[in-house]
Amino acid sequence: MNSAALGAFTLLAVLATKLATLPDRAEFAIHPSDSDLALFPGEQATVTLYVEAAAALEVPHLELAPSAVDWRVEADGVVHYLEAGTCINSASAWVYTTPSAISLVPGGAGRIRVTVKVPRNAEPGVYRTGVRIAHNRDPRTIGLSGDVLRLTVRIVPPVSLPRWQAAP
Repeated sequence: MNSAALGAFTLLAVLATKLATLPDRAEFAIHPSDSDLALFPGEQATVTLYVEAAAALEVPHLELAPSAVDWRVEADGVVHYLEAGTCINSASAWVYTTPSAISLVPGGAGRIRVTVKVPRNAEPGVYRTGVRIAHNRDPRTIGLSGDVLRLTVRIVPPVSLPRWQAAP
């Protein structure tokens, strides 16, 4: 092997190593990253999730899809994301998203409506769920917190007030 070929091979090996160790660049961001809702049984609320594509994307567009996940905070303070419906007090079954997918161009933005519909028979308490935004090609992958809207749903007990009557 001549010295020019050896030099080119060495350069390619160094570049490949550098590229393999670079941190992943964010392709998109979401806002807000968390929301706290207080609802009565039978009520619903909607949160608008804004998704913004990075201006320096290396692809012509991103195909993204929302999916429900559960989340919990461990004793060490680390947030873990799990398959929807696996945590105690999961609200994942109450979450509906529209649209079911969005396509963004570099620097573009889109909205996803996240609606939480609390069943009439829901017990008072604190419930959690999340909406993960992921590439359409692999929406099942649980990833970093930067692409999950964390929802805390507080179910408030219904209040019964005595009927008001006018004095005679």
